[in-house]
Amino acid sequence: MSLKNAYSSVIDALHKRPNGVSFNKLANDLKGKISRVKLVETLGKLLEDGVLEVKEDVRHKQKKVFKLREEVREKIREINEIERSLMNDISNLHLILKKYAGIAKEIKNESIRRYIEFRLNSLILELFRSFMR
Repeated sequence: MSLKNAYSSVIDALHKRPNGVSFNKLANDLKGKISRVKLVETLGKLLEDGVLEVKEDVRHKQKKVFKLREEVREKIREINEIERSLMNDISNLHLILKKYAGIAKEIKNESIRRYIEFRLNSLILELFRSFMR
């Protein structure tokens, strides 16, 4: 799995857990998609890039809880809204692409820009596949 895909898998998994998640639970969520070694590498890079925050679990001193920063979660919510509107009206595809580009221009963090690119590529591929059915 490329690092870009690993970023996206980890960000998606963390987005599904708004209160944060321990490493082991995150690894279980991503089992079969990303190895534990790649997960450690990816979490380190996302932490370095300021995408994540890490807190100590109050119940376990050695346990860490990983969570997306709120501004990242907000951008993902914007992307989700764009995708919902796209699925409702495919004729507005050019407007949707402009919205994606607008969001991407606002973001200085390269990890989040790569995530948006991955999401857009996945969406376009899914649309293409739906037309081929």
